[in-house]
Amino acid sequence: MTVKLLLRNIFGISKTESINKPSFKTVLKLHKAILESNGRAASIISDIGKRLGGRQPADIDFIKRAHRRIYIKRVYRELSEAVFDSIKKFDVLTENGYLQLHGIFNGIDGRIKRIIDSGDGLRDIKSLLDYILPLNLVDPMMNDFTPENCRTLHDILRFIQEKSSARLIGSLRNGNGLSGPAKLDISVPAGIMLVDLEGGLKTNGNRLKPKHA
Repeated sequence: MTVKLLLRNIFGISKTESINKPSFKTVLKLHKAILESNGRAASIISDIGKRLGGRQPADIDFIKRAHRRIYIKRVYRELSEAVFDSIKKFDVLTENGYLQLHGIFNGIDGRIKRIIDSGDGLRDIKSLLDYILPLNLVDPMMNDFTPENCRTLHDILRFIQEKSSARLIGSLRNGNGLSGPAKLDISVPAGIMLVDLEGGLKTNGNRLKPKHA
């Protein structure tokens, strides 16, 4: 399936919209969808960290029960699906610009699943968490902020969120079908910029009075 078809089928984008230069509306819709998937995955990661992380996991008694593997399988399946969903949406936004993320995700996902299937102790849980919780990608300005340096699921989410935001800002700066952006002209030096998505703003050049919003 082509990227253009994915745009139409998943996000309801117009058939006439060019995939080479998607409008800011399109980029904004894609970015929002990615943030939703990332947020779902991040929430699961946070819950896993609270429940199983640290030197003394919060639910240590629960972990020692016979059904702990069932719980871990269930919660990891939810996390894996959320991360993969985010990657697929990121593919559409970046026009398949980071397809190597699929191989990186598959490698991490495979190692985690092998640990879940074979492990049965706290040491195995620690090994599993090492592929989920740590954040190695911190500064997007550094040369090591690349897909190849994603060593955990947390890294993949961080990379996707940063590059998605950069794509959104780039589309905003290029205009891409917008009448703006316009700076809100108020007495307080807030530096607020507004984007006209539906043609409802009356701008005076690149400045906008509150009464015109």
